[in-house]
Amino acid sequence: NQPVSVSIRHEAVKVRLPKRTLPPHMKNIFRGCVKKLTYLGECEQIDIEYKNDLHVSSDIYNVEAHDLTIGKETEFFVEPDQIVILPETVQRPRT
Repeated sequence: NQPVSVSIRHEAVKVRLPKRTLPPHMKNIFRGCVKKLTYLGECEQIDIEYKNDLHVSSDIYNVEAHDLTIGKETEFFVEPDQIVILPETVQRPRT
């Protein structure tokens, strides 16, 4: 039960959108606040602030209508096989 640092690529972060249900087996569900939305043509990038000023980003492809706005709370999740535990010797940037 020791703290660890992990690496999660932004494309592994999935944001829960309206009309989409979470996979029934999903356990890595987090809540955060939308800080920035950037429309990039084929996708939309969402920046979410999670506990203690920790930020995560996610790209949503095939953008559908959604009600996410800056300041709104949302859920996001990461499949367990997309989480890489970093060795203690790796410097850990906080982003």
